[in-house]
Amino acid sequence: MHIGTPHFPKDPCIFRMISSGRLRSKATNTSHHIKSDKTTSHHYIASSYYTMASATSLPAVLSPTLTDREAVADALYRFANALDTDDGALFDSAFVEDATFTVNGRTTQGLKAIHSDIFDLIAKRDTTHFVTNIRINMDGKRAKLTASTLAQHYRGGKGLEPDQTSLLTGVLYWVDLVKVGELWKVETMQVKPAWAEGDWDVMGGLPGPMETGAS
Repeated sequence: MHIGTPHFPKDPCIFRMISSGRLRSKATNTSHHIKSDKTTSHHYIASSYYTMASATSLPAVLSPTLTDREAVADALYRFANALDTDDGALFDSAFVEDATFTVNGRTTQGLKAIHSDIFDLIAKRDTTHFVTNIRINMDGKRAKLTASTLAQHYRGGKGLEPDQTSLLTGVLYWVDLVKVGELWKVETMQVKPAWAEGDWDVMGGLPGPMETGAS
């Protein structure tokens, strides 16, 4: 079933993946194929929902070995990338087991609860998180990090469909981290949405940043 002419990304690598049908559904983690319309020569996406599959995520431990400062930043990158690619294992690799996650004073305790409250809420949406303004202070095997993110959220399976509502957020992060083996991991993450633009119903009908884990 055709859903209309897609707006293909300019990135040639992603375009080649779309053209070859090698993108996979975030919702089902199954491959889909691209159909060609013989009357227009345009390619149409046979499913309305595509993303980079978790199977294509880079491993938690990268090679060659990162410097400690790079590895501290990578903990936040793993967190954000996991949300966008629906990669639960990568998400969990960013946290210690007894981590805390606080949004505007509301705290979730423990990795299992953070996975349920944050990952399960956001990863099912069509999202992209852009992490920037990272600053890091090192103290042996502990570190503090501050950063900003710009995050776009669409309902799951609707990101490539025209005229969809979305929620765009600007979020501030304060993070305490510790080195565990080869990885730096989050002990505490404090998140404060500084602004939001769009439809909060995209996040499941919740009333706003004071009550949600939107990040």
